[in-house]
Amino acid sequence: MTTIAVKTGIDIVEIRRIETLINTHGDKFLNKVFTEHEQEYCDSAANVSEKYAGRFAAKEALRKALQPFTNATYMPFLDIEILPDEFGLPQVTIDTHISFRQPFSNISISISHERQYAIANAIVQ
Repeated sequence: MTTIAVKTGIDIVEIRRIETLINTHGDKFLNKVFTEHEQEYCDSAANVSEKYAGRFAAKEALRKALQPFTNATYMPFLDIEILPDEFGLPQVTIDTHISFRQPFSNISISISHERQYAIANAIVQ
């Protein structure tokens, strides 16, 4: 019998909080958290703050789900890139120097927005 490790992470963020961080800190905040491609995607959206908030929540959720797989206590935001695929579904790319204590084969991300909040769920297998 093969045991498959599955870990989940979830995060919720107030969209206004991310909007305030963008307005207060501008590129300093954006360049610390979001890749160039993520910024291009979010900046082209109708509701910019909502898109950034969704990706912020997704990165936090993914960091929580990946924690059991790695010895690192912190994965930099910029090591995670979340962009839509050809169908608009969020796809994850991880580019990190952090070593993983056990391999994983699948990452699934879901992002949702509702009025004041963005929420994301990550499943790592």
